Amino acid sequence: MTVTAAWTRRLDPAVVKGSQLPDFSGVALDDLFVYKYSGGSWSQVPFQFDEVDSGGKYVASEDGVFDSNDELVFMGQDLGSRASTSEWLDDADSKNYSRYELQVTDPLDSPRQGGVCVSLFDARDVLLCLRHLGRRDQHHNRQRI
Repeated sequence: MTVTAAWTRRLDPAVVKGSQLPDFSGVALDDLFVYKYSGGSWSQVPFQFDEVDSGGKYVASEDGVFDSNDELVFMGQDLGSRASTSEWLDDADSKNYSRYELQVTDPLDSPRQGGVCVSLFDARDVLLCLRHLGRRDQHHNRQRI
């Protein structure tokens, strides 16, 4: 994705429903991370998961796993751009994990776009290298929100 216009709604949150990331259903929240690509490099961005119970209520802690009713939240100021397939991290292990590439479009100004990647890592591997971005071609998903 190429950012076609500067993102100006920097303090607005992007909210992604768990149902939009079905490959991560049942994954421990501690094993999911959000990254952006900007200026030729990857960096982790702040994010949070809001757990929602089956009745639709936000709860402090439900079960610690990503469900279809949970929500991933990050801020517009943390959006990056799309990386080409040659612009992945060097770490070989990072390619063993799934990821979603999310494209965010400003609903008030559709030429304004940005994106992030949501990546699955085994928490034990993250302790070794916090800057991974997982990618395996058969697990690479793109989602527009």
